[in-house]
Amino acid sequence: MNILVTGASGFIGASLVKKLADLDFFVFGISRHSASISVQSLEITEYTDFSKLLIDIDCVIHLAARVHFMGDTGFSNLKEYRRFNVKATENLVRQSIKFGVKRFIFLSSIKVNGELTVPGQKFAADDKPCPQDAYSLSKYEAEKILIKICKKSPMSYTIIRPPMVYGPGVKGNFLSLMKLIKRRIPLPIASVTNKRSVIFLDNLVDLIIVCINHPAAKNEVFLASDNYDISIKFLSKIISEAFGVWHIQIPMSERLFKIIISPFTNKNYPNRIFGSLEIDITKTIELLNWLPPIKTEIGLKKTVKAFYESSK
Repeated sequence: MNILVTGASGFIGASLVKKLADLDFFVFGISRHSASISVQSLEITEYTDFSKLLIDIDCVIHLAARVHFMGDTGFSNLKEYRRFNVKATENLVRQSIKFGVKRFIFLSSIKVNGELTVPGQKFAADDKPCPQDAYSLSKYEAEKILIKICKKSPMSYTIIRPPMVYGPGVKGNFLSLMKLIKRRIPLPIASVTNKRSVIFLDNLVDLIIVCINHPAAKNEVFLASDNYDISIKFLSKIISEAFGVWHIQIPMSERLFKIIISPFTNKNYPNRIFGSLEIDITKTIELLNWLPPIKTEIGLKKTVKAFYESSK
């Protein structure tokens, strides 16, 4: 089977391309910035010509996106998000149909469902979407266009909405947390009782590969996670244990924390510390007969080990 992967040099894409090759798929990768001879450098826009790349491709896995940046709040830069995440995706979808691609897998985001959950009310795949910023709205709009176009064609779609993805090479908030703990900097999280769903990189890659030719993945939306929700306190504990350091957690109210950090970050940042985001992946498990192959604690330790070795 011939697979085209966009965003093939990224955090998820590089791991996916390697795993597909190991499984003897014929993989063609494209990325804006290619660091590998197996990945072609290509700017993906609403005008990109994919004709030379889509010949004999059976499945397209679209990972490339304008990702969410901490500095982007609300619906700022919506035009730019739509240009890349919506219009460029639509262009690739239409050309994929033209060249006879059988399945189009689109990596979306759990942010399409919303930003936070309340206790006892996890996000589910069939919930009404509630995007709350430009990034999540653009991903939702891309989903809708993909579904609309595929309904009028032989090509099927599969949409996957993951939460925060962690693993060796992770960046963003997870990397920042590891750096703070490694330096033994106390964190004001002793009073936090939140729960968040996350997914280990290898687990997400495994799910994507299952969706390539699974009949039950046809024209479905799936949520993805490790199927084990963790608190920021537990996450910090596992990271500190993996480093072999003692980590101090200070009790602090959310209100006081917001007052202290408000001059240094955007107003949504405290939600990432104190807020909950829990995902129900029952549909994914039952339809695909799939369970995450790697447990969260093992994935976390692998992530910390890779960071520790790279920072020596």
